[in-house]
Amino acid sequence: MSLCADLKQTIHRADPFAAFEAPDLAYDLQGWFGHIHVTDAVMDEFKPRLMIEVGTWKGQSAIHFAKRMQGYHKDCALICIDTWLGSRELWQKEHSNLNCRNGLPDVYRQFMVNVVHEGLADSIVPLPLSSGEAAALLPKLDIDADAVYVDAGHGYPSVSADLSGFWPIVRPGGVLFGDDYRPTFPGVVQAVDEFIDSHESEIKWSKIEGDKFIIAKAD
Repeated sequence: MSLCADLKQTIHRADPFAAFEAPDLAYDLQGWFGHIHVTDAVMDEFKPRLMIEVGTWKGQSAIHFAKRMQGYHKDCALICIDTWLGSRELWQKEHSNLNCRNGLPDVYRQFMVNVVHEGLADSIVPLPLSSGEAAALLPKLDIDADAVYVDAGHGYPSVSADLSGFWPIVRPGGVLFGDDYRPTFPGVVQAVDEFIDSHESEIKWSKIEGDKFIIAKAD
Protein backbone atom coordinates (compact mmCIF):
# COMPACT_ATOMS: atom_id res chain seq x y z
CA MET A 1 0.00 0.00 0.00
CA SER A 2 1.31 3.46 -0.86
CA LEU A 3 1.98 6.08 1.79
CA CYS A 4 -0.98 8.16 0.61
CA ALA A 5 -3.35 5.19 0.56
CA ASP A 6 -2.21 4.18 4.03
CA LEU A 7 -2.84 7.70 5.37
CA LYS A 8 -6.31 7.78 3.80
CA GLN A 9 -7.16 4.54 5.56
CA THR A 10 -5.72 5.79 8.85
CA ILE A 11 -7.54 9.12 8.72
CA HIS A 12 -10.72 8.37 6.73
CA ARG A 13 -10.97 4.56 6.83
CA ALA A 14 -11.58 4.92 3.10
CA ASP A 15 -10.41 6.89 0.06
CA PRO A 16 -12.33 10.21 0.05
CA PHE A 17 -11.74 10.50 -3.69
CA ALA A 18 -13.35 7.13 -4.47
CA ALA A 19 -16.44 7.61 -6.63
CA PHE A 20 -16.21 11.37 -6.16
CA GLU A 21 -18.17 13.34 -8.74
CA ALA A 22 -19.09 17.01 -8.99
CA PRO A 23 -20.36 17.60 -12.53
CA ASP A 24 -21.74 20.99 -11.51
CA LEU A 25 -18.28 22.39 -10.75
CA ALA A 26 -15.57 23.35 -13.23
CA TYR A 27 -11.84 23.50 -12.53
CA ASP A 28 -11.15 26.71 -10.55
CA LEU A 29 -7.75 27.23 -8.93
CA GLN A 30 -8.41 30.76 -7.63
CA GLY A 31 -6.27 31.50 -4.59
CA TRP A 32 -3.24 33.29 -3.16
CA PHE A 33 0.28 31.85 -3.44
CA GLY A 34 3.16 34.26 -3.97
CA HIS A 35 6.96 34.08 -3.76
CA ILE A 36 6.85 30.56 -5.16
CA HIS A 37 10.59 30.59 -5.78
CA VAL A 38 11.09 30.73 -2.00
CA THR A 39 8.88 27.74 -1.28
CA ASP A 40 10.50 25.84 -4.15
CA ALA A 41 13.92 26.44 -2.60
CA VAL A 42 12.67 25.12 0.75
CA MET A 43 11.15 22.07 -0.91
CA ASP A 44 14.34 21.40 -2.86
CA GLU A 45 16.41 21.56 0.33
CA PHE A 46 14.22 19.31 2.51
CA LYS A 47 12.62 17.10 -0.17
CA PRO A 48 9.67 16.03 1.98
CA ARG A 49 8.06 12.65 1.43
CA LEU A 50 5.26 13.39 3.88
CA MET A 51 4.13 17.00 4.17
CA ILE A 52 1.27 18.80 5.89
CA GLU A 53 -0.35 21.97 4.60
CA VAL A 54 -2.33 23.96 7.19
CA GLY A 55 -4.75 26.11 5.21
CA THR A 56 -5.49 24.92 1.67
CA TRP A 57 -8.50 26.76 0.19
CA LYS A 58 -9.05 25.53 -3.39
CA GLY A 59 -5.69 23.78 -3.62
CA GLN A 60 -3.47 26.12 -5.63
CA SER A 61 -0.48 25.74 -3.30
CA ALA A 62 -1.28 22.11 -2.47
CA ILE A 63 -1.21 21.13 -6.13
CA HIS A 64 2.12 22.91 -6.58
CA PHE A 65 3.59 21.20 -3.50
CA ALA A 66 2.34 17.74 -4.47
CA LYS A 67 3.81 17.98 -7.96
CA ARG A 68 7.11 19.11 -6.47
CA MET A 69 7.09 16.20 -4.03
CA GLN A 70 6.47 13.73 -6.84
CA GLY A 71 9.73 14.92 -8.35
CA TYR A 72 11.58 13.80 -5.21
CA HIS A 73 9.72 10.60 -4.33
CA LYS A 74 7.63 8.12 -6.30
CA ASP A 75 5.69 7.41 -3.11
CA CYS A 76 4.73 10.60 -1.25
CA ALA A 77 1.75 12.25 0.43
CA LEU A 78 0.50 15.71 1.26
CA ILE A 79 -2.09 16.08 4.04
CA CYS A 80 -4.24 19.18 3.46
CA ILE A 81 -5.89 20.62 6.56
CA ASP A 82 -8.71 23.13 6.25
CA THR A 83 -12.30 23.60 7.35
CA TRP A 84 -13.04 24.78 3.80
CA LEU A 85 -15.52 27.22 5.34
CA GLY A 86 -13.62 30.42 4.54
CA SER A 87 -12.20 33.17 6.71
CA ARG A 88 -13.80 36.13 8.42
CA GLU A 89 -12.37 38.38 5.70
CA LEU A 90 -14.00 36.35 2.93
CA TRP A 91 -17.37 36.39 4.63
CA GLN A 92 -17.06 40.16 4.93
CA LYS A 93 -15.62 41.10 1.53
CA GLU A 94 -15.49 38.29 -1.04
CA HIS A 95 -18.58 36.23 -0.36
CA SER A 96 -18.80 35.09 -3.99
CA ASN A 97 -15.58 33.09 -3.62
CA LEU A 98 -17.25 30.90 -1.01
CA ASN A 99 -19.69 29.48 -3.59
CA CYS A 100 -22.32 28.95 -0.91
CA ARG A 101 -25.12 26.46 -1.35
CA ASN A 102 -27.96 26.85 1.12
CA GLY A 103 -25.66 29.05 3.20
CA LEU A 104 -22.79 26.54 3.36
CA PRO A 105 -19.53 27.16 1.45
CA ASP A 106 -18.86 24.58 -1.27
CA VAL A 107 -15.09 25.06 -1.29
CA TYR A 108 -14.27 21.50 -0.20
CA ARG A 109 -15.89 20.01 -3.30
CA GLN A 110 -14.10 22.62 -5.44
CA PHE A 111 -10.80 21.58 -3.89
CA MET A 112 -11.58 17.94 -4.66
CA VAL A 113 -12.47 18.80 -8.27
CA ASN A 114 -9.17 20.63 -8.70
CA VAL A 115 -7.11 17.79 -7.23
CA VAL A 116 -8.81 15.21 -9.47
CA HIS A 117 -8.40 17.47 -12.50
CA GLU A 118 -4.64 17.66 -11.83
CA GLY A 119 -4.37 13.87 -11.41
CA LEU A 120 -3.19 14.14 -7.81
CA ALA A 121 -5.83 12.15 -5.95
CA ASP A 122 -3.20 9.48 -5.20
CA SER A 123 -0.86 11.99 -3.54
CA ILE A 124 -3.18 14.24 -1.51
CA VAL A 125 -5.14 13.49 1.67
CA PRO A 126 -7.78 16.06 2.69
CA LEU A 127 -8.44 16.51 6.40
CA PRO A 128 -11.50 18.75 6.95
CA LEU A 129 -10.84 19.93 10.48
CA SER A 130 -9.80 23.12 12.19
CA SER A 131 -6.04 23.41 12.53
CA GLY A 132 -6.27 23.02 16.30
CA GLU A 133 -8.28 19.81 16.08
CA ALA A 134 -5.96 18.44 13.40
CA ALA A 135 -2.85 19.23 15.45
CA ALA A 136 -4.38 17.30 18.35
CA LEU A 137 -5.50 14.38 16.15
CA LEU A 138 -2.40 13.62 14.10
CA PRO A 139 -0.09 12.64 17.00
CA LYS A 140 -2.80 10.27 18.26
CA LEU A 141 -2.67 8.60 14.85
CA ASP A 142 1.16 8.46 15.02
CA ILE A 143 1.48 10.81 12.06
CA ASP A 144 4.40 13.21 11.81
CA ALA A 145 5.88 15.00 8.81
CA ASP A 146 9.07 16.10 7.13
CA ALA A 147 7.60 19.54 6.44
CA VAL A 148 4.63 21.63 7.59
CA TYR A 149 3.43 24.69 5.70
CA VAL A 150 1.27 27.11 7.72
CA ASP A 151 -1.16 29.43 5.94
CA ALA A 152 -4.45 29.28 7.81
CA GLY A 153 -5.62 32.08 10.12
CA HIS A 154 -3.65 35.33 10.14
CA GLY A 155 -4.48 36.72 13.56
CA TYR A 156 -1.94 36.44 16.35
CA PRO A 157 -3.83 33.88 18.47
CA SER A 158 -4.45 31.48 15.58
CA VAL A 159 -0.95 31.72 14.11
CA SER A 160 0.64 31.28 17.52
CA ALA A 161 -1.53 28.22 18.16
CA ASP A 162 -0.70 26.72 14.75
CA LEU A 163 3.04 27.14 15.21
CA SER A 164 2.94 25.62 18.69
CA GLY A 165 0.53 22.87 17.67
CA PHE A 166 2.34 21.66 14.58
CA TRP A 167 5.96 22.10 15.70
CA PRO A 168 5.92 18.78 17.62
CA ILE A 169 4.63 17.08 14.45
CA VAL A 170 7.69 18.18 12.45
CA ARG A 171 10.28 15.43 12.47
CA PRO A 172 13.82 16.21 13.67
CA GLY A 173 15.69 17.73 10.73
CA GLY A 174 12.44 18.84 9.13
CA VAL A 175 11.02 22.28 8.47
CA LEU A 176 8.09 24.46 9.51
CA PHE A 177 7.45 27.28 7.06
CA GLY A 178 4.62 29.57 6.11
CA ASP A 179 3.15 32.59 4.44
CA ASP A 180 2.27 36.26 4.98
CA TYR A 181 5.11 37.41 7.21
CA ARG A 182 4.68 41.08 6.35
CA PRO A 183 3.50 44.35 7.95
CA THR A 184 -0.05 43.95 6.65
CA PHE A 185 -0.36 40.87 8.89
CA PRO A 186 1.16 42.01 12.21
CA GLY A 187 -0.28 38.98 13.99
CA VAL A 188 1.77 36.66 11.80
CA VAL A 189 4.94 38.67 12.39
CA GLN A 190 4.46 38.77 16.14
CA ALA A 191 3.59 35.10 16.46
CA VAL A 192 6.55 33.96 14.33
CA ASP A 193 9.04 36.21 16.12
CA GLU A 194 7.87 35.04 19.54
CA PHE A 195 7.93 31.40 18.48
CA ILE A 196 11.49 31.62 17.19
CA ASP A 197 12.64 33.34 20.39
CA SER A 198 10.97 30.80 22.67
CA HIS A 199 12.13 27.70 20.76
CA GLU A 200 15.71 28.75 20.06
CA SER A 201 17.19 25.55 21.51
CA GLU A 202 15.11 23.38 19.17
CA ILE A 203 15.80 25.37 16.00
CA LYS A 204 18.71 24.64 13.68
CA TRP A 205 18.24 27.87 11.74
CA SER A 206 15.50 30.29 10.76
CA LYS A 207 15.08 33.06 8.22
CA ILE A 208 12.60 35.34 6.52
CA GLU A 209 12.65 35.47 2.74
CA GLY A 210 10.07 37.37 0.73
CA ASP A 211 6.91 37.05 2.78
CA LYS A 212 7.78 33.51 3.91
CA PHE A 213 9.09 32.42 7.30
CA ILE A 214 11.25 29.29 7.39
CA ILE A 215 12.17 27.45 10.60
CA ALA A 216 14.42 24.41 10.35
CA LYS A 217 14.18 21.94 13.22
CA ALA A 218 17.34 20.64 14.83
CA ASP A 219 18.26 17.02 14.11
